[in-house]
Amino acid sequence: MATGYEPLDRLKPVAHDIWIIDGPAIRFYGMPFSTRATVVRLASGALWVHSPTKMSEPLRSEVEALGPVAHLVAPNWIHYAYVQDWANLWPEARTWAAPGVAERAAKHGVPGDFEQTLRQEPPPDDVERMIGWNPEAVILAHGRWYVQDGVKELRRAFRWVL
Repeated sequence: MATGYEPLDRLKPVAHDIWIIDGPAIRFYGMPFSTRATVVRLASGALWVHSPTKMSEPLRSEVEALGPVAHLVAPNWIHYAYVQDWANLWPEARTWAAPGVAERAAKHGVPGDFEQTLRQEPPPDDVERMIGWNPEAVILAHGRWYVQDGVKELRRAFRWVL
C-alpha cells in the first residue's frame, strides 16, 4: 500500500545527526495510517529512536552503520507495535513507554518489555534545557517542521509546561 512518503524503510537525513524513517502504512480503525520513526544520534554516538517502524534488513544495515541503538521510545498508545522487534535486535537498548502503553500492548497480544515509563508532563527544567540549546530548526511529533525560530516554536509548543 503506497503511503505518499516513499521510499519506505530507509533513513532520510533531516539535519545533522537526525533522520526519519517512513515505514509502511498500518490499519488503524480500518483506515491506512502512515508510520514514521525519528532517529537521533546523541553526543555519545548512541542512537535514540522515537516510534520505531517495521524493521527490514536494508534498514537494519543503515541503522547499524550510524551507531549503537541505546533508547527505543513508544511515545503513546498507538506507537508501540515495533519497539520489541528493535529491542530484540539491540537488547542493550533501554525501552521507554508512555503511561498505559505496556498494558495496551499486552491487551492486544503485542510483546513488549518496557523498562521505563515516561511521565505525563515533561519537567519544566528539561524543557528549559532543550530551549537552552538554542535550536534553529525544530520538528514536532506529528506536527510541522520549523526551519527557523526553533526557540520560539519550542516555547509555544511547551507553554503549558513553562
